Amino acid sequence: MGAPNLDAIRISNLLSLSAVKIFPARKQTSGELLKGGHGTGFFWESERDLYLITNWHNVCAWDPVTDKALSEKGFTPNCIELVLELAVDVGDGRIKRDARTAVVDLFDIDGTPTWFEHEKFGRKVDVIALKIATLDDVKLLNPALNTYSSFVDYEIAAGDDAYILGYPLGLDGGPRLPIWKRASIATEPHYDLDGLPKMLVDTATRKGMSGGPAIAVRRGIIKPRGATDFGQNIIGTAERFLGVYSGRIGNDEFGAQLGIVWKSSVVDEIVHRKIRGKSPFEL
Repeated sequence: MGAPNLDAIRISNLLSLSAVKIFPARKQTSGELLKGGHGTGFFWESERDLYLITNWHNVCAWDPVTDKALSEKGFTPNCIELVLELAVDVGDGRIKRDARTAVVDLFDIDGTPTWFEHEKFGRKVDVIALKIATLDDVKLLNPALNTYSSFVDYEIAAGDDAYILGYPLGLDGGPRLPIWKRASIATEPHYDLDGLPKMLVDTATRKGMSGGPAIAVRRGIIKPRGATDFGQNIIGTAERFLGVYSGRIGNDEFGAQLGIVWKSSVVDEIVHRKIRGKSPFEL
């Protein structure tokens, strides 16, 4: 069979284009990339700069809680490989998907990490931002989540539905499209668990989804934040960005089945403050 015709694929939810598979890797002296697994990320836009958002443990291959290497072989990445989906205007109002593989260095020439992390909590917040491009005249088909116009700002609550978008066990939900894993908000969302900006979700996620976006979904009658009368309510389905997923609690896939989501506010804080990250090997 030949390659699928990506132009003919109908996308039922544009958020399916937001989560990208990433490959932490090491550049060899030969120029070859040695990949050390895979994870998930998504994009964020600030002042025409495009950032990849993912987990600190994805770019360091290091567990920020146990302070140990995630790889038994001691693999540590120095770059990230990912595929960008460009939208090429071919005329007559038609857009063609153009996939481009990109490799982004994780360290400057002097060995300084290129990613940004949380100013106050550092690696304790398992989220980083990595600048990958200046948009200029490039039109990216993958939407930066903070530019997604269909999100609704409503008050989330414990028990609300949510989905984690990612690539469990490396599986795709279509050509370069994520799997939507169902979840529900398991802790009070306005409470900072362990004194950190995080919450728990009830979900049967699997390896490879770390760094993916968590999307809250509510169906029925939705009251947007600030609405003062019934006529401003939305009837149907509303989605909002919940935060960044960073893995399960414990190693047992059939244990508590609780996942960690870092609150959406940390992404803006990291991108705007631009505090250079630290590798686990720095003193």
